[in-house]
Amino acid sequence: MTRVLYVVGVGVAGLMALSGCSPTSPKGFDSPDPQERARAGLDAAEHGDRTRVPELIDLLENDDAAARLAAVGALRQMTGKEFGYDYLGTDAERAAAVDRWKAWLDSSEGRAFCGGVPPVSGDHKDASNKASKGVSGK
Repeated sequence: MTRVLYVVGVGVAGLMALSGCSPTSPKGFDSPDPQERARAGLDAAEHGDRTRVPELIDLLENDDAAARLAAVGALRQMTGKEFGYDYLGTDAERAAAVDRWKAWLDSSEGRAFCGGVPPVSGDHKDASNKASKGVSGK
């Protein structure tokens, strides 16, 4: 009897998976998969979704180089800015460029560009100070 229940259970689980009833991982920027987050970034750029800029900036700090490349490409396409970011740079070089991105995001120009969307994560007070000192985007 136990074997029959196991086979039925496996069969039901398989049918649920095929029908789309299985639990799924979060999609887009909320996904644990860096490739899925990269796709979300590219979709945001393709649709001109400026509200996603803070999430793209956060994606610049991802461990996955492909996700970082997608994020910086999307940001460049959307904003026309780079802030010296190199997706293959050292951790320190990337961190400095991300700080410049965050400073821009906290500036009046960045907030206006994104429609007043607040930063997604992190404490950007230091970044705001850099922005007020005239950090350039190119």
